Amino acid sequence: MLLLREADLFLLMGSAIVVAAVGARLLRGARARSLATREAVGWTTLQVHPRHIAGSAIFGTGWSIAATCPGPVTAMIGQGRLGGLFVAAGIATGIVLHRFTIGRRAALPDPVDRSAAACV
Repeated sequence: MLLLREADLFLLMGSAIVVAAVGARLLRGARARSLATREAVGWTTLQVHPRHIAGSAIFGTGWSIAATCPGPVTAMIGQGRLGGLFVAAGIATGIVLHRFTIGRRAALPDPVDRSAAACV
């Protein structure tokens, strides 16, 4: 897919996005609730931040280097494919780094927090 040679994969991804979007909107419109937590089906939208762009680029780079989606890693390992272990190690490293950066970010003051500036 990343080599832009096979249109069927784009059609597959596109149809999955359309089905999920329509289904989610219908569920929200019907005021459906989650089966597990009984919370209302819904979502919030965020503005795009540089961290979203960076995370997407890192994810896409890892995906293209591994030549696989992160989803089938357990199947790769189960089949005895050594590459699956490297992909799993990369995913685990990414999770640890993400948690580390969140912890560091939480310790820093919010540069957009206007209330702190008003007190000075």
